[in-house]
Amino acid sequence: MDAYRQGDSFYIHLDLPGVNADSIALTVEQNVLTVRADRAPVKADGAELIVAERPYGTFTRQQESDVLADHLQQRLQDGDTLAASLLLHTELHCAANRRPEHIGHEAVSEVLSAVALVDIENGDLTTAPLLPGRLRSADAIHLATALRLNARAMIVHGTELRAASRTAGIDAFGPGAD
Repeated sequence: MDAYRQGDSFYIHLDLPGVNADSIALTVEQNVLTVRADRAPVKADGAELIVAERPYGTFTRQQESDVLADHLQQRLQDGDTLAASLLLHTELHCAANRRPEHIGHEAVSEVLSAVALVDIENGDLTTAPLLPGRLRSADAIHLATALRLNARAMIVHGTELRAASRTAGIDAFGPGAD
């Protein structure tokens, strides 16, 4: 794992050969970033295994990072409010349903209790496809909502949303890129 900071952005680069992207879980809890992934053996049905030297199973890497936590704490002390569209509620609960071994519903509830959730308005949905970049639908809705709220900053998780938010004049920071 390589991690670096550039301005208010945080980047994490991982090499995970042979790992299905759907098995990767990233969590941040009490200033500790945890990356967990599963690598399953690749074997055609009915094939006879001759040599098995590659490691399989669950892999975990943890890295403590006070930098992002300190940045968020400073913004809160400066009077900023953590806000997100109600879409965050759906995304986090769906993630917990998809990966219950990595994301607990109690953790989702704890995160959501610290965030002011705002309704998605029709204007957010009509603005979202007009935003710059090649954003996923959910990312475009998050950015459209941030623009409507006149947000000064937003937490992002990928390079496309980071670039689009900065193009729109919103400071973007987060624990890493897709």
